[in-house]
Amino acid sequence: MISLSPPTICNSALNNVIEADHGKLKILIKPVRGFKSIPTAYATIKGFEVMRALRKGQARPWCLQPGIRGEVRLVERAFGIGPSALTEAMGMLNHHFAAAA
Repeated sequence: MISLSPPTICNSALNNVIEADHGKLKILIKPVRGFKSIPTAYATIKGFEVMRALRKGQARPWCLQPGIRGEVRLVERAFGIGPSALTEAMGMLNHHFAAAA
């Protein structure tokens, strides 16, 4: 008798959304193997994660400004380059209240 159901995949990790997402990250990291130190590995993987979150639209709630400018600010905050989110939000509020007065 012919079965019409798709073949069962034995790998339970494929059913887990987190593990499936982690597998895609491992594919990205594979060509970059050979990290010389923990800080290098941390920064590289963090960069992959931030870029993937931006591409998937998962970072929109943390973007304080619309468009590419908000994405740039998010990357700056993620790597400690720019001002913190609280400092930036307070500056935006002060600017808003100064313009309203």
